[in-house]
Amino acid sequence: MANLHFTLDKSAGKLLAQIAQEHLLCNIDPKKAIETFTMSLNDLPVEMAIKLLSGELVIEVEDDGVNVNVVSRDENKHSDYPKPDFVDWYLFQHKEIRRSGDRIRLGLEELQRSISIHRGSFDFEFNYQALGKFIIKNDITEIEDIIDSDPRVENMRRMFKLSDAYLRKTYKLFNVFDFLEHTYPQQINPFNGCVPGTRYPIINRIEMKLKALIEYDYELIEATIREEDEGIKKHIESAQDIEKELRNIIQPSDIKLNYSAGWLDPNGFFYGLNGEISNMLHMNLADAIREKYKVEKGTDIGENPDRWLEEHGWVKIHGNWILYSGYDESRFNRKDIPLTDCQKNSLVAYGNVCHKGILKIGYQKEAIPAARLNIVDDIMLRKYFSL
Repeated sequence: MANLHFTLDKSAGKLLAQIAQEHLLCNIDPKKAIETFTMSLNDLPVEMAIKLLSGELVIEVEDDGVNVNVVSRDENKHSDYPKPDFVDWYLFQHKEIRRSGDRIRLGLEELQRSISIHRGSFDFEFNYQALGKFIIKNDITEIEDIIDSDPRVENMRRMFKLSDAYLRKTYKLFNVFDFLEHTYPQQINPFNGCVPGTRYPIINRIEMKLKALIEYDYELIEATIREEDEGIKKHIESAQDIEKELRNIIQPSDIKLNYSAGWLDPNGFFYGLNGEISNMLHMNLADAIREKYKVEKGTDIGENPDRWLEEHGWVKIHGNWILYSGYDESRFNRKDIPLTDCQKNSLVAYGNVCHKGILKIGYQKEAIPAARLNIVDDIMLRKYFSL
């Protein structure tokens, strides 16, 4: 029998890295990602496979096409080797979990209301032919077709499938999050905007709603709807209170009066409102600032004023939580907008007077002394406010 010989292409190392990274980030399977290296290269330690996966090490194929070397990455030589951005992927997936979860929650709430309105019963019409086949021949094909084609049934089936797929994917993602948090702590940490161990209430809410629907727990469905109705009522009342307060052209406020929410402009002028629903307060404030610009400057900042404020260096404030996207503009190929000295001074005074000197910074709510904003450089501020 003839011996079979083969050689490796020079790109074999790059291909292995790409396959491993796809197992991790696309197939959401850390075990297969590591095994891509350990099963392809005999006696390769797991520690080296971890560094190959991150791109810190790379595989070079020698000229003979048989032997390989694992070497440190050199950007001058290995720029075409894949190097995943675990931080961007981690943050994006966390956002998607929240965003997709909100959509599914709304769909399940609509389904719950539909079931509640019909008191748990749906009526179907069957023609005589379908009933005849069922009675005489025990053939339920046409009856099943009629039920399956009903939009109410289709919506129910769709929501169950979407919810199940969402929960399955989310728990697989949490396995990858845990893997990244423990394997690459130098990347997945609060300084890069990542908070290890983060879990979201939206997941429990979806599980509870899905369980109530599957088991038809009518009392739980009704209790959930009452809770949602109370939230809607509070939302309307808050909107009415805000409308009364914003009848006139908005004027700057004293940030140290501790408003519920507000915007701080680059010149240190603060516009605030009191109320319970922070998103509504910020959106209404943004609309009021838009009207102020129209009247006083003859400028319309556009249909999405809150986004315009974020893109033009305004700081978003809710209690002791401070959000600022100016340091993330470079992600969108725009020039970053650092905090101004006026903004820093206002925030330091606000934190000291209203919140015992402590502010929560960025989407991950990193708690820091307010005075630090006037001490650290823009590199550290970028880390604090990173998305």
